[in-house]
Amino acid sequence: MGTQGGEVVITLLGTVVIRVVRGIAATTNVLMTNSTSRRRTVLAVSRSIGVLPAPK
Repeated sequence: MGTQGGEVVITLLGTVVIRVVRGIAATTNVLMTNSTSRRRTVLAVSRSIGVLPAPK
C-alpha cells in the first residue's frame, strides 16, 4: 500500500510540475519578445522556484 501511495504522489507532482513549466513557458513567450529579456525572466523564475541557485 505504501509504495502505491508514493507512486500516486509522484505522478501528481510530475503532472503539476509539467503544467507549471508549460505555463511559465507560454507566459514568457507571450510577454517577452526580446531574447535577452526572455532569458532574464526565465532565470529569475527558475531561481524563484529553486531550479537554479540564487546569486550570492
